[in-house]
Amino acid sequence: MEEALIAVRLTERVSDAARRAEQLPAATANPADLSPSRQLPSLAELKAAFELDYFGRTIVYILRFHSPLLRPFRGGSGEDDERSDEGDPEEPSRMPEFENRIRKAIFRMIIVSGALAGAFHEPRFAAARHPDPEISGLRALNTTYPFELTKKQLAFFDQFGISNMEEMPEEEEAVFGPLGRWLLESILSDKESRAAMADRFERGYGRSLYCRSRGDCPLGFVDRAESHSDAHLVVWELMQMVWADERMDLLITGPGTEVVDGPSGSTLSRKATAVFFGRFEAEEIRLPAFLPTETPNSPRPRRAPEIRRTPNPAAPTFTMHFLGAISVYSGRPNRYRTTVLPGVRDALPPLAGKFLVWFFHRYMGLAFATATFVSINARQEYRGLLNTFAIFSHDDIEGRSPHDPEDLWVQNAGFLDGSELLMKTDPNLERFYSLAIE
Repeated sequence: MEEALIAVRLTERVSDAARRAEQLPAATANPADLSPSRQLPSLAELKAAFELDYFGRTIVYILRFHSPLLRPFRGGSGEDDERSDEGDPEEPSRMPEFENRIRKAIFRMIIVSGALAGAFHEPRFAAARHPDPEISGLRALNTTYPFELTKKQLAFFDQFGISNMEEMPEEEEAVFGPLGRWLLESILSDKESRAAMADRFERGYGRSLYCRSRGDCPLGFVDRAESHSDAHLVVWELMQMVWADERMDLLITGPGTEVVDGPSGSTLSRKATAVFFGRFEAEEIRLPAFLPTETPNSPRPRRAPEIRRTPNPAAPTFTMHFLGAISVYSGRPNRYRTTVLPGVRDALPPLAGKFLVWFFHRYMGLAFATATFVSINARQEYRGLLNTFAIFSHDDIEGRSPHDPEDLWVQNAGFLDGSELLMKTDPNLERFYSLAIE
């Protein structure tokens, strides 16, 4: 519940600033300052945290019972050894642990999004104060897309770390540093998870196997003394967050005026408020009144519960538009010259994900593999990773195997830890600009 409460407090911070039309500090907030251990939650905060937890449980419910994601081998023999897109991903006794991983990833991603809101909206406020109409007119980007940016407008965006296509180490450290340090320490403070990952590497099973198959594993820390297994834990936790964000975005429908009945007549009568990655605004989400109770033999509703955004005059957001315009229309290098997969032109990571790019580079000397991003016009697409539960799967099940480095399709793995999509940072990779969208 601690992470849900931190997410609630960050969301309220973003929401309150929007109501007052005030600018949040560009430097990311330190979520530790909002921990309930430092200030006991109010009744309103507890209620909001319970609703946010219900949002997380609704996401898990839909993924579990109404998603076509590939389930890993469950072990044993016979039909249980056949992969399927139906049924529970794990044995009933192991499902609570599996579900908790997803909910934790959801809450952490909301925390990260709330902490980043000030940084990603800084250009909008700076544009509004600018005396040049060519710059102040950028405030209207959310109503004039698609568009191309002028040289003067591009120069304006270049001064902000979050909207410059190139790395800006000093500016990015100043903006992302507090959040990055919290996220790293939050993961490494989990002694139980660290011990479990260390045990995998000592005994040579589970998520340590892919590392061994690579030969020279690129994972490690920059200027830190933590172990190699700790590096794998950090990567695993972050890639769970990315997966959860992508799946949330796919499951939340756009706003509408009609309240639609959910399963068993459950109307969208509950609400939660959160800040989502890539949008960076506080948004109210409408949720079903209840989720059907599930037992092994209970019939499942044919219709999945619905999660819907409440109409918001600020959506689609300014942030989404100006980041897309810079990446696609700026004329700045937005692709790698080297191609890993035949026929795929390798896009740089989207600007909305610059915090994640910075985190991996700053603390671990890593970068996303060049074939990870297929389209710079869309959100992140990890072929295979999003189509399976393997990033959350238990890796101590007999018969499950890690990703085979010779296999192009990561969804064939019984479990993943996210390092499959990372490589050592290569400053020599040539970049070029292309408007073409594959």
